[in-house]
Amino acid sequence: MNGQARGTLSQTDLHLHSSVSLDGEISPRGLAELCCQRGVTLAALTDHNSIAGTEEFIWRSAQLGVRAISGIELDCTFGDRTLHVLGYGIHIADMTLLVRGVRMENYEIEDSMLFNRETHFGSLGELIDSV
Repeated sequence: MNGQARGTLSQTDLHLHSSVSLDGEISPRGLAELCCQRGVTLAALTDHNSIAGTEEFIWRSAQLGVRAISGIELDCTFGDRTLHVLGYGIHIADMTLLVRGVRMENYEIEDSMLFNRETHFGSLGELIDSV
């Protein structure tokens, strides 16, 4: 691919961790700034079991012209397996999520928690396709 064609592509990272996660080092604000510096045009903050930094990440991303998606990485178990489930389009103003996020550890995935992607994430696919 030549340089001109490459310049028209967006840089996307939909799996970022901030200092809100135990394995992240940069604040949500600093992570948004790093995305801008590195040319990322679409990003999702997916901290482990928490959306505490998402509002700050989205706010700073918007200031810098980076499109941001709310997200989370849930640490779960299914039988004897440990899973990391990524979720996008999280309603960050939902106080239930903010309160539960502090205590979310080793939740069991049940059949009732498996759902249809389009029902719950709606236009996420359209958003990614439009970039």
